[in-house]
Amino acid sequence: MVMFYNEDARNKFLEDNSVDLFIINPPMFVDKVVDRYGGDASKQIKETTLQGYLETAMGFTKHLSDALKSTGSIIFLMPNTPLVFLYVERVLRETDLQLGFTRIWSWQKGFDYIIHLHKGMPYENVNMFLPSTIFGPAEYEDNLDKFRWLGDISGATWEELYRLLVLKYSREEDLIADIFGGTGTIAAVAKDTNRRFIYNDASSVQVEIAKARYAK
Repeated sequence: MVMFYNEDARNKFLEDNSVDLFIINPPMFVDKVVDRYGGDASKQIKETTLQGYLETAMGFTKHLSDALKSTGSIIFLMPNTPLVFLYVERVLRETDLQLGFTRIWSWQKGFDYIIHLHKGMPYENVNMFLPSTIFGPAEYEDNLDKFRWLGDISGATWEELYRLLVLKYSREEDLIADIFGGTGTIAAVAKDTNRRFIYNDASSVQVEIAKARYAK
């Protein structure tokens, strides 16, 4: 089961205490936000101060916190930028979310932080191992002998990374959500792993692409 939304992520469209797992790759760079929203929003976003940008991010984060179950998790994949640390500090100070862990996702264009937030009692598949660094295909091939012990977890594509996170932090029939759904990669993983899913993106074009991908 999947539900598609075409909403501004700051709007409250999710029911409170309903989501088991959020996996989110938010637009932390201003250019990415401009690409996502475009149009008349571009000039406004480019002129937004750092404080204003953080306020926007906190708007959708409080929405996530309200929608998350007490046993749920929020997994953010965030680029290596100082904005990440400012954002996480505010999240921990202004919401009831707690920091579970941080990991590194190393891929061709640099690395992202994998940040786990929860409300205190998150579900976790303890039989699955999550190393401190997860390497993308190119990085793994370049360091094959050094990182061979990581096994199937490394050499991961984006889709494989999402699958790992879904299998570790949710169970079958759990409800997963992504409020910046893009082309629907996480939605496709949810379908393949028998999870219910809520997809959202502010771009109607992206929503149609994701719908077509999910229908295959």
